[in-house]
Amino acid sequence: MKRSCGIRVCLVVSVMFAAGCASKPPTLGEKMLAHGVSAQELAKMWTEGNELFIEGEQLKKEGLKLIEKGQIKVEEADEMMAEGKRMMNKSEKTFAEKYPDDHSLK
Repeated sequence: MKRSCGIRVCLVVSVMFAAGCASKPPTLGEKMLAHGVSAQELAKMWTEGNELFIEGEQLKKEGLKLIEKGQIKVEEADEMMAEGKRMMNKSEKTFAEKYPDDHSLK
């Protein structure tokens, strides 16, 4: 592919050089040939950009799913911590009621 592109560039340059020596403007065919090389390079760049864009979209989707899963885990953790805190408070209160003379919790 690179060699083919290089050959086309050489051909275009040769045609343009020859046209310059003859002191006449390049023909429509010569112009088209010159545009063909640059259009091919633009098409290649666009295709690579499109592939990169699609890859980025997929990566973003995966990242958003991870964030969603992470948010669920954070919510579960908050619930666990709140329940744990309630249990601790209840046991401390019950202990203080059952053993009012023991001040080890204060």
